[in-house]
Amino acid sequence: TYWQWGLLLLTLVALLIVTYVLLKLGRLVDIKVNPAASTDQNGAIVYWRPGTFLALLVTIFATASADWFTDNWINITGVVLLATKNILLFYKFALIAWAATLALTQSANLVAKLRRMSPHAPSMQLLRLGSRLAAFIMVPGLMVYAAHKAGIPAYSVITGLGIGGLAVALAARETLANLLGSMMIMFDRPYQIGDYIRLGDDAGTVEDIGFRSTRIRTFHDSVLSLPNANCVSMPVDNLGRRVYRRVSTTIGIRYDTPPERIEAFVEGIKEIVRANSYTRKDFFHVYLNDFGSSTLNIMFYVFLRVPDWSTELAERERLLLEVIRLASALGVKFALPTQTLQIESTPEHPLPGPDIISEDQLREIAHNFGKEGSAARPRGLGIHVPMHEESR
Repeated sequence: TYWQWGLLLLTLVALLIVTYVLLKLGRLVDIKVNPAASTDQNGAIVYWRPGTFLALLVTIFATASADWFTDNWINITGVVLLATKNILLFYKFALIAWAATLALTQSANLVAKLRRMSPHAPSMQLLRLGSRLAAFIMVPGLMVYAAHKAGIPAYSVITGLGIGGLAVALAARETLANLLGSMMIMFDRPYQIGDYIRLGDDAGTVEDIGFRSTRIRTFHDSVLSLPNANCVSMPVDNLGRRVYRRVSTTIGIRYDTPPERIEAFVEGIKEIVRANSYTRKDFFHVYLNDFGSSTLNIMFYVFLRVPDWSTELAERERLLLEVIRLASALGVKFALPTQTLQIESTPEHPLPGPDIISEDQLREIAHNFGKEGSAARPRGLGIHVPMHEESR
């Protein structure tokens, strides 16, 4: 009759309205309990959502009540009754799946909050991944059970899910590869939130490790998303895990600098390194290293133990300023890349002839720089003592 059809339609509409109102109220409770719930789309973590969870439980009860009311009070029969009961059955199990998924994911966040885990820590990522995988497995199980209760053979549903799953897997190979990549990153931990890393030609600070991509903030303050499948297949240079940060440069001095001043300059740089509280004292190199095109090149190779890049820059500056002050005190001049045009002779000033030195004198000069020769200084002047000889 018309009144039965009208009452049935009214019951279903009322159920939808009750569901909408309850979920809205639950959302408001979530925001009041945890303000981060209102900004979750911006990256905030919602630790607990009691309002939504309770709203789902009440809605499940309301759906069961609507099923009972339809069966016992409206008294419809036949195909209409069967279709209505199946609709309410699948609706109820969809709500149960939603509530169970929410319970799993929120319990993972609650555990992290109770254990004071960082929201972006690798252990937290693993906990989230485990809860979501459990929900991913549980939801199809509930749907199969609901289909079985509705009279649909379970093996038919499982076969359909298997074929559908295969089609989805073939269509979403890259998504699955990224998911597996995120699992490998979480287990292997080549980097974590806050590390400064270099992946191929890209470098930046890791801000988030998601299930699809790793987000890093570059030096230009832009956010770069790299697929996890690519991240696990390329070399990762984790600069954030450095114990020491290298300072490597070449100090060029003029060619007319006397050897004794060079030795004093090199020894003074060593003392500067030892005086700095951030330098590594057991491993550094300061040596006259090469003859450049217009400079005598001194290698300056030092390591700093500093917590961040800002401190590294500050201590590097202090070291270099001390080197400049030392050079000024010793009268050592830094060389500039200059070119000198030398006019050897003019009509008024002809070029004098070369000094005449006999072969015996040349041989004697050469021998004087040999072992036990009068001009030989194979160990230097004694001003600069190399690192590996200091303990002898």
